[in-house]
Amino acid sequence: LSSFRRRELGSVVAKALVDALKGMDKLGDVIFFMGELGCLGLPCLPHLVHLLDVSIGDDLVPVRTNSVEAIGNILYTLTSKVDDISADVHLAVNKLVDRMVHDDNDQVRYQAALSLGRMGRLISAYSGDNDDGKDLPNMVIDSLAVVAQRDVCRYARVFALDALQRIGTPRAMSYLLKDLWMSRFC
Repeated sequence: LSSFRRRELGSVVAKALVDALKGMDKLGDVIFFMGELGCLGLPCLPHLVHLLDVSIGDDLVPVRTNSVEAIGNILYTLTSKVDDISADVHLAVNKLVDRMVHDDNDQVRYQAALSLGRMGRLISAYSGDNDDGKDLPNMVIDSLAVVAQRDVCRYARVFALDALQRIGTPRAMSYLLKDLWMSRFC
């Protein structure tokens, strides 16, 4: 299939999944399939971010966990020019950072850190501001460093460190070295 045909097919499938999401039947399956679309699932990002906004509470942890993972799977497969990152991608990255830092559930936090790590190459190559005027890569790196140092969940800490390594910028590496130095004495 040509690249145009793949995008066209991806849009059709993404629309069908978004329509299925509205029915709330088999929500976990729909979220999973959105993530499996890879970069063809970009039209699903606003809906996944919305699910993270409305799925508060212990009974909706699987929805948040699956949504964070699906966002990570979609963003991991981006191969387009990093200067052309859309507002939806910005919003999704911001939401991953928010869930990684602020979610009450360990599994959601570590899955968000894992998802950010999987897109390390994209984050390190991006040079632009976030919606609030902050440098997006540095905002992500600083948040990962906080989680790596302070999160109560060891998996969240380890995946945050892994994400810093995958991003690999001098700023990310300085946080890694700081953590390595501190762990030497523990």
